[in-house]
Amino acid sequence: MTRLLAAIIVLSLTGWADGQQETGKNDWTMELRIAANPKEDSGVVETANNSEMLKVSKEGKVVAKWVEVLQSAEESLGKDPNLVTRRHKEGRLELLVLVDANDITQSYVQRISPDKDRYGQLALRIVFNNEGSTKIFNRTKSMLAYGKPERYMAQIMDSKVYATPAILSTVSGSAIITGDISQSLIDDISRRAKRGLIVKVWDKSEIPPYAIAITPLRLFLLFAILLIIVSGSFPAKELKKSEHPQIWIVFGIAVGAIIGAYQLGVSITYGTADIGGGLSAIEERVHISLLWVFVGGIIGGGLGFLIGLLGRFFVRRAIYNIGKLVCKGKSSTT
Repeated sequence: MTRLLAAIIVLSLTGWADGQQETGKNDWTMELRIAANPKEDSGVVETANNSEMLKVSKEGKVVAKWVEVLQSAEESLGKDPNLVTRRHKEGRLELLVLVDANDITQSYVQRISPDKDRYGQLALRIVFNNEGSTKIFNRTKSMLAYGKPERYMAQIMDSKVYATPAILSTVSGSAIITGDISQSLIDDISRRAKRGLIVKVWDKSEIPPYAIAITPLRLFLLFAILLIIVSGSFPAKELKKSEHPQIWIVFGIAVGAIIGAYQLGVSITYGTADIGGGLSAIEERVHISLLWVFVGGIIGGGLGFLIGLLGRFFVRRAIYNIGKLVCKGKSSTT
């Protein structure tokens, strides 16, 4: 009986371990690695070409590896002279990427959110944690040294290369993975990614009514406005009348018009730009709508007019009362 129980326990633990191992195999994986350059990395390339192994080692240390290219990306990546590729005996295309301590893997990802590229196609925005931001910043910075040729970063998911965008500037906070991204792939990643990394991003049409995005700047402005209103509400009998009362109104209209025009007429988006050879690069794009700039200027100017009127009353009194309180505090300490 004892032997039977022991056998059952052993079999249960073995099955549990196999289940855990299988789950580990099915976990979502992601890597951002520098693609090998035929000239800059000639020594590594020569070693890799003379070996059938997937990993390339020098002095007992792995310095590069071959990674399978996604079938939909084979045509563009296989023809680029700045990349090192080979055909495996099974027919698949493989890309040679460098292995470095500053390479990014899924363990450095803080959040994943669906995004879109410049063509409106689905993409994935990867947000790094603090350690990941430092690593990818150091890695991309080393690739932008003066005199070096343009380098490319391989975007690898589930051990397959999806795209190789050019490194045009240092990367730190986040990056966008493009390629053959579909909603089914995003759903699949959300099931397999650990800690619920996938975060849905609301479209503007999906934002709940009256929703306000709280940012440090908006909190500071709210605090400043409340401080002005509270301190400006106290009496200031010794405060002289403004010698140029119209300046407050003109200033309010000007500032309000600029802010309103910018808020309604100017928007900034991030996407990928086609740089030829089937490659793409992440870029920042500014969109300006003249109609909404005009509308925003009118609305902002009107609000600025009202704020200018209130400013003439509240701001002057707030400055006077706060200054008086500060001076009184200094005199009491001395």
